[in-house]
Amino acid sequence: MRPAVQKALMRWAPKGPLDFHALFQDPTSAEAYGELKFPVLIMRGEHAPMPTRVISERLLELLPRSRLKIIADAGHMGPLTHPLKVSDVIAKHIAAAKPERRLKPQWHYLTWGFMPV
Repeated sequence: MRPAVQKALMRWAPKGPLDFHALFQDPTSAEAYGELKFPVLIMRGEHAPMPTRVISERLLELLPRSRLKIIADAGHMGPLTHPLKVSDVIAKHIAAAKPERRLKPQWHYLTWGFMPV
C-alpha cells in the first residue's frame, strides 16, 4: 500500500468502530429507502468483497432513483486506492442531476403562529 494511502487509512481508523456501531444499531427499515426520491449514486470496487457486492445490489433494488457504478480495478477501499476515478464518478453524478422542482412551502397554523412544514 502506498504511504499516502496508509496515512489516509490511519486517519480513518479511529472512526471505523463508530461507523460499524451506527450501521448495526440503525433502526431504518429496508422499505424506508424507497421513500428517497432523489438521485443516489451507489459505488463499489470491481474486486470488493462479497458482502459489499450484496449490499450494493440490494440498495440498487431499494432506492428508486439509484444507479450502481463499479470502479474498475478497485477493491473495498476505492476512495483511498483510486481517488481520481472515484472523484470523477461523483463529479459526473452531481453534474448529471437535474435540479428538482422546488415546492412552495406549506403553512400550518399552530396555537402560537404559523410554521412552515
